[in-house]
Amino acid sequence: MKFIRYSITHHSISLEGSTLTQIETNLLLDENLTPKVSLLNTA
Repeated sequence: MKFIRYSITHHSISLEGSTLTQIETNLLLDENLTPKVSLLNTA
C-alpha cells in the first residue's frame, strides 16, 4: 500500500513540474520532510 501511495504522490507532483526523483519523493515522505524551495533569479 505504501508503494502505491508514494507512486501516486510522485506522479502527481511530477505533473505539477517537480524534478524530484521517485527515490527523493520516497525519502521526503518517509522522513516527513519538505523540499527546500529555490527562488528564481529575476535579475
